[in-house]
Amino acid sequence: VIHGLTVTEEQRLQQKQETDKKTEEAVKQLGVEEIRPLTEEEAEKLSKGELTEEEAIEIIIGKENTDAPVKDDTPSGQKKPTETKTPEKPAKTDNSQKIAEANNRIAKLVGKMYVLKSQFTSELKSIEKWVSSEYKKLTKEEKKSIAVKTKIGKEAVSKATALEKSCDAQVEAILSEISTLLKESGQKTDLVKQIRQAYEEEKQLTKSYYVSKI
Repeated sequence: VIHGLTVTEEQRLQQKQETDKKTEEAVKQLGVEEIRPLTEEEAEKLSKGELTEEEAIEIIIGKENTDAPVKDDTPSGQKKPTETKTPEKPAKTDNSQKIAEANNRIAKLVGKMYVLKSQFTSELKSIEKWVSSEYKKLTKEEKKSIAVKTKIGKEAVSKATALEKSCDAQVEAILSEISTLLKESGQKTDLVKQIRQAYEEEKQLTKSYYVSKI
C-alpha cells in the first residue's frame, strides 16, 4: 500500500517500461525479435470478441499475416523475371529441430501471458467502473457514511482478489508448461524465473496504481 501512495505516475510508467523490457529481453533468447503488448484498440477488440485469442497472440509475437499470399504486381502481358533459387538450407539435426519447435511453442505461451494481462486489466477496469456506478447510486446521506462506502470497497477488493488468484493460477500453469518444454529440449529454465519476476513486478505496479486512486 505504501508503494502505491509514494510512487508517482511518471515513476510507475517508467517501472512498467522496465518490466516490459525484461520480458522482451528474456523472450529474445527464443529467437523472438519483436514482442509487444496489445494496443488499447486491440485489447478492446479482444474483450468484445472481435479478435480471437490466437489472433491476439500472433499480433503480440509479431507473426500476424505471415502466411498472407504475395501479390503479383507484374503488369499484364509481361513475363515475370526469372527468380534466382536460394540454395536449400541443410536439414536441421533432430536436437536443433526439437529446440526450434519448443521455442516456437514457448513464444506463443508468452504471447498468451500478454493476452492474460490484457484481460486482467480489462476486468480491473470493469471493477473500477462498477465502484463508480455504485457510488453514484448512493444518496447524499449514504455518501457521507463510511460504513456504506467501506462495504462497496470491500466488495471491490473481494472481486479483485478473486481475479488475481485466477490470473496467478493461469500464469503458473503457463510457466509450468514453459519449464517442461525447456527441460525436454535440453535448455536452461532461467527464462521461467525471469518471466515470473517480470509478472510479479507488473502486478505490483498495477496494484499501486489502484491504491493511488483510493
